[in-house]
Parts: sequence; C-alpha cells; structure tokens
Amino acid sequence: MTKNGRNQYEISNFALPGYESQHNLTYWKNETYFGFGAGAHGYIDGIRYHNHGPIQQYLAPLRENNLPIIRQQQLSKNEQMEEEMILGLRTMAGVSQQHFADKFQTSLLDQYASVISDLVTEGLLMLDGDRIRLTQRGVFLGNEVFRSFLM
Repeated sequence: MTKNGRNQYEISNFALPGYESQHNLTYWKNETYFGFGAGAHGYIDGIRYHNHGPIQQYLAPLRENNLPIIRQQQLSKNEQMEEEMILGLRTMAGVSQQHFADKFQTSLLDQYASVISDLVTEGLLMLDGDRIRLTQRGVFLGNEVFRSFLM
C-alpha cells in the first residue's frame, strides 16, 4: 500500500494523503457525532445513543413529538477515558497527552502510569513528544494493548 502512495492512518486503513475517512477519524478521535435517521447511532457529551429502525418505527415517536431513541448509555468518566485510549491508539497519531488532560482534567500518565510503563517495556507503545502511540509491533498486537486500558 505504501508503495502506491497510501499511508496507514489507522490500524486497518490506508489512504492517499487528504483522502482519509473523516467520519472514521471523528469516531477514532472520540469526538461528538450525531446520528440522524432510522437505525442511526450518535455520541454526544459521553452519551451513546441508537435510534429506532426501520423507518416506520423511527417515524412513530417523531409524530408524537418524541425523540426516536431506542437505547442510550451514559458512559462514566473512566469508560470515556478508556475509550479515548482504545480509539485513539488505533490511529497512527496516537493519543495527545495535552488533549487528554484538557478533556478529562487529569494526566494521562497519572491515570495509566503502570499500564503505559509495562507496554513501553514490552515494545508495544512509545512516547513520541506529546503523544503516546503504538509501535509497529503494537499495531500487530493492538487488541492486547487495548485490553490493558480496560479497568
């Protein structure tokens, strides 16, 4: 892929520069996304939701001036931090320590010191300036790395 000018920007995705999937990057950066329509999913302020589907089940609550949400889940702060790490580490850019601190009002290294230390020692993670990211070996063993961040 790289020989053809496609850069790996996520564990399972390559793209020509400027053609990376913006939808997927929003998800992997653990940012807000809105789900509109039958069966759509969204994530706002730590709340994940899923709309009714198919279309008639989606429209029924709307006709009564209700939201068409079938299920929603409020993530705890710990769950949000876990997802920040797991999703962010899927990207080749990794996770910014400053962004983590701004978002959660706690240091990434304080929160996950022993996990990060162990994974660096195992050659699965690297500290790269402000960022923590997977090594090449870590890319191949990503699920093992991600599991380490589940508390």
